[in-house]
Amino acid sequence: MHLLGPLFALFVVATERAGLRRWAFYGGLTLIAFLVALLVYAYLPLRSRADPAVDWGNPETLSNWWAVVRRSQYNFMLTQYPRGWARFARQMQAMGGLWSREFTPVLGMVGAAGLLVLLRRHFWYTLWLVAAGLYLVVAFTVAQNFNLDKEWLWVMSVFGIPAYLIMAMGIGGVLGLVQRWLGRWAAGAAALICIAVPLVNHWEHNDKSDYYWAEDYGRNTLESLPPNALYFPGPDHASFSALYLQVVEGLRPDVTLGRKYGYLDLPEAPELRDKFGEFPRRRDEPEILGWYLTHTERPAYFSDYVRLAGAPGVRLVSAGLLCRAVRPGETRETRDDWAEYRWHTLAPGDTRGDYTAELILYEIDYARAREAMARGQYAAGLAALDRGLSRYGREYTVLNNAGVLCARFGQRAAARMYFEEALRLPGQDGATRENLQGLQELLSQP
Repeated sequence: MHLLGPLFALFVVATERAGLRRWAFYGGLTLIAFLVALLVYAYLPLRSRADPAVDWGNPETLSNWWAVVRRSQYNFMLTQYPRGWARFARQMQAMGGLWSREFTPVLGMVGAAGLLVLLRRHFWYTLWLVAAGLYLVVAFTVAQNFNLDKEWLWVMSVFGIPAYLIMAMGIGGVLGLVQRWLGRWAAGAAALICIAVPLVNHWEHNDKSDYYWAEDYGRNTLESLPPNALYFPGPDHASFSALYLQVVEGLRPDVTLGRKYGYLDLPEAPELRDKFGEFPRRRDEPEILGWYLTHTERPAYFSDYVRLAGAPGVRLVSAGLLCRAVRPGETRETRDDWAEYRWHTLAPGDTRGDYTAELILYEIDYARAREAMARGQYAAGLAALDRGLSRYGREYTVLNNAGVLCARFGQRAAARMYFEEALRLPGQDGATRENLQGLQELLSQP
């Protein structure tokens, strides 16, 4: 709505015959709209003071409240990747592909034709709708500056929803013509067809009646942890599934989640809050995690290998889907977590094109590869990596991860192979290419 504000103002100026002579009336409406929006924002600190289960950004102070309103946690996206017209053109093409997929190409063209029909009958209104849809898509694309990989396209799929609503109005314009030319019953039948086409086309993807991927992942990770464990999940599906199961179903309340909202939560460590602030930066995490491992005796688990600072002698060992920190003098557990996990399905066909399901399936293969290589079973590890890549898709992010894992265990030839394959793929941003080339150069050293 903040983005659309200027378009509303331009619409008023273009269509109001009295022009700016009614500035007091429109100024009053703007003030009312601002106060209504302020009420929504004012609710944030009130709700946060109740310490709800989900308390993103803890907006109880003015600085925290302003950071949440400004989504400061995601400001890095503005400068994270390089920009350019060629990159922007590919991004807009990708957004167009998402639009075509949502409506199906035929129904999408019907909506576009309908907007042209409405443009003849209600020029200014329709022009505003079209401009608003395009403006929002362009604005979100520029702000996110996304990569053209599976994860980013999954994230960006929601940013087209306002434009999809406008396209639906275009379909309504065509239905209006059908009603005028052929009558109500024909228009009703055409409307049912417009509803049925995307419903049938996307049924399998959207049918979640037998979807247990996130729940199984959360249950398996939580239930495998020892009593009173510290768990620092990495990806969203790890932290959110565990948080849901703890809060809603009361599963494993003894486990402390050290990351809920993308940043370390700093439980039980007021001295760390004093030093690093309430929302520590990524570059401070090695020191923070090292502090936990040297100042507590609680078992600590991570989604994958992490960097540690100030924790001499601490080793990270593979423990099923997770990695466990082993302190000096601690013995490594010999339990078989894989035998205790329970899955409704692990069939690739049952992911139904869902990104989270595909990522979980890849993580299972990646974790098995990590464990096999830790045991010196390199052939089995490489086989698990290739299986995961073939299921998920050989994109440069996962290829990079595979290369890093191989390099960690001294498999330089395999690491170089993965890095070189990643470097050959189109659509990478400059930072990713630079990182991959740096790792490749490191592996080339004797």
